[in-house]
Amino acid sequence: MLAMTVPDFEATVSLAPADQWSFADTELLEATLIAVQQRRPELVTVPAAMSFETTIPRQVGLSCSSAIIMAALRALAHRAGDEWDLVELAQITLEVETDVLGWAAGPQDRVVQAYTGLVDMDFATPWDPNHYHRLSNQLLPPLFVAWNRSTG
Repeated sequence: MLAMTVPDFEATVSLAPADQWSFADTELLEATLIAVQQRRPELVTVPAAMSFETTIPRQVGLSCSSAIIMAALRALAHRAGDEWDLVELAQITLEVETDVLGWAAGPQDRVVQAYTGLVDMDFATPWDPNHYHRLSNQLLPPLFVAWNRSTG
C-alpha cells in the first residue's frame, strides 16, 4: 500500500512553561498526555501549557487529529532531548485515538505520518519496520488535493 504526507499541510504543537498542565481547546492534547504518562512518563515530568496550530483542513479525511497528536508527541520528546522510534510514534498515536479517545482508527495514516513523504507499507506483519519503506516523491505524477471548504 502506498500513502504520502502532503508537504503543504502540517500541525505544530507548542509547549510553554507552566506550573501545571493546560491544554488549548482540544481533548487531543490532553489524551496525548494521558498516553505518554503510561508509556514514556519521563517525557512529561515537567508541566507545560500545550497549544497547537494546523494548516490541515479538518473533518475532510486528511488525518488532522492524528497529525496534532503526533506533533504533540514529537514536541514532548524534543523538549526532553529525546526522540521517538518511528514505529513507536505511530503506535502511540494510534493508542491515543483508539484506547484513550475511543475512536475507530488503523495504522496506515499514523505510519505514513511518522515516516513522512511517500511510504510503501505492507501490513501483513503488523508494526514491523522492515515492511515500511520511504520512496522518492519523484516517482509520483503531478498531484493535487481538493476538498469542500465548507466541511474543513
